[in-house]
Parts: sequence; structure tokens; C-alpha cells
Amino acid sequence: MCLCDEPGPMSHRYFSLWASTSDVKNNKVVTGLRLVKHGRVFHLQISEGTLGERGSITPGSWVPLQKFDISDPGIRDGEDYHTLSYEKRAIDLDELDSPTGYILTGVRFRMIGAHLHFEIRSTPFNYTTGRLAPDRSQWISNDNTEGADVPRSRLELIRPDIPTRSATPLPVDSKHDQYVEFTHSDFDADAAQSTVPFIDIQPLEPIKGTALISGAGIIHRGAHGTGGFIAAKLFTYDYSRHVKAESPPPIVDIEAEKELVLPANRF
Repeated sequence: MCLCDEPGPMSHRYFSLWASTSDVKNNKVVTGLRLVKHGRVFHLQISEGTLGERGSITPGSWVPLQKFDISDPGIRDGEDYHTLSYEKRAIDLDELDSPTGYILTGVRFRMIGAHLHFEIRSTPFNYTTGRLAPDRSQWISNDNTEGADVPRSRLELIRPDIPTRSATPLPVDSKHDQYVEFTHSDFDADAAQSTVPFIDIQPLEPIKGTALISGAGIIHRGAHGTGGFIAAKLFTYDYSRHVKAESPPPIVDIEAEKELVLPANRF
């Protein structure tokens, strides 16, 4: 049984490799994330807001896409975008969080071998003052490959029908350090005429863009008998490290206090 594809002007199989980053020089951080398609190219798009004191966020807006077409002059396959093919149709499924004291300021896809790979940019910040340190930003990823001692595991799509036919919401069935391959839908359910997984383009913007975000990921939502969706995921910042709670006062038993007999004074 073969797996066929047809390159051409009607084929929408391209992923942008350009980074989507917040304006850290103006103290802006990522507040939302979504996968969108412009023309024939899928992009990662972020929303940004201004970081304030003690983790407060002034919501902003979605950062305009850096749009391009694969036929534009100077745009090159493997550098500006990735083309899905039989040999290169895997996408890595990772959930990435920032180190302590860092916050999310960017996302991007890049290629590692034949896999489309997801990365985040983290920037250190001062929680009290709300100021970023842009010069110390770093890209974070899980660079596990098939040649590693413990390689990524493959998420199998079993008899995958198109996911929009599912009668119930599809749960997250992927784990960190996995990958999934784009393939055709099931022969019996859909005559193998569709490409799965589908791309989930729902926007993620916790608390309407006012949440502090520390990490992001690419996940798969699906189940047995469906191709599922490739979707984005966000991690909100853990404020607990900044909470300094004092121990409560001891509980006084009033009834026991009434029964307390004080010694007589001896003057």
C-alpha cells in the first residue's frame, strides 16, 4: 500500500520557520498563542502585553504575521519554511517551560533532521519591578532525536477518521517527547482522501491576555479511530514562589481556658 502526495499550487503543506517574538525592548511578553494559515503557509502567531510590577500584565493585541508566499523572491525551503513530504512529515510534540525567573517571549519552529521541531524563547525578569533583561534571552527546546539513547516515541494514529466527525471533545493523548506523522485518513472511514491530523487554529489567550505565561508546547488531541488535531498549549506562571505566608496564630481552646485553674497568690 502506497502513500501518495501531489505537490503543486493547490497543495497547502508549508510551515513557517520564522520566529514569532514579543517586543522585549519595550518590556512586552507573550500573552497568547495560535496556529494560523495565511495563503498556503501555517504560522505560529502570538499576542503580547506589557509586563508590570509583581507579574501584572497590561493586555495588548495579536502581533501581525510576517507573511510570505513560498514563491516570493529570496524565500527558501528549509530556511524560511518547511515542506511536508513523505520523508519529512513528522512533527515533534513537546511541552516546554521556562527556568525559574524567566518568562515566555517567543516561539518558533525549526528543523531537526526530518522532524518539524518546536522551541520557546525565555527572558529573565525582575518580579518586583516587572523589568525584562532582553540581553539574556535564550531559546529552549527538547532536542531529542531518533539517534538518542532514549529516542522519542511515536504517537500512533489507529484507523484515523477525520476528527471533525467526533461526537465528543477530543482529549489530549500525547505526551512530552513524542512525535506524530501526517498521513492519510482511514480507507474504510474516509476512503483515505484526507490528511490527518488536522490543525487546531483556536486561539489561546488566558484571562483575556492578562495572564503571565511561562511556557508553551505543541500537543495532539485525539483518540482511537480519529486523526485528531495538532494544537498549541500554554503554561501560566507559577506565582507560589513569590508567596510568603506567615504561620497562623495558635488556636486557643476557649472551653479549656475556662477550666484552667490559676495558682493562688501568696503574699
